[in-house]
Amino acid sequence: GAWIRSVTPDPSLVTVAQHHSLVELPDNKYYLFGKDGGKVLSRRYEVPFLGEVPIVQSIREAGDEGRPITMQNSIASEAFSHIAAELARSVAIRNANFDKTKKVEIQQL
Repeated sequence: GAWIRSVTPDPSLVTVAQHHSLVELPDNKYYLFGKDGGKVLSRRYEVPFLGEVPIVQSIREAGDEGRPITMQNSIASEAFSHIAAELARSVAIRNANFDKTKKVEIQQL
């Protein structure tokens, strides 16, 4: 809430997505770095939580081969698609409820 508003000119654009959140195997989910850290962070700072991306080898393989992970039928592609949909939803809500984002002018020193 207040901290986010103090460090960014437009806090309505701040969201949280958690990557490397878990290893998902057919029999179980393993949370190597703890569980729900991104959700806790988003609640603490009152910003939307977009989702979590599991640790899976197919993400690296797809990147190495130049194939978008979202074009595959996998846990990882579902995670990225979910995050993209949530981001689009957050932007639409932001645009409906806030003034147009002001252009930031970069000046040379």
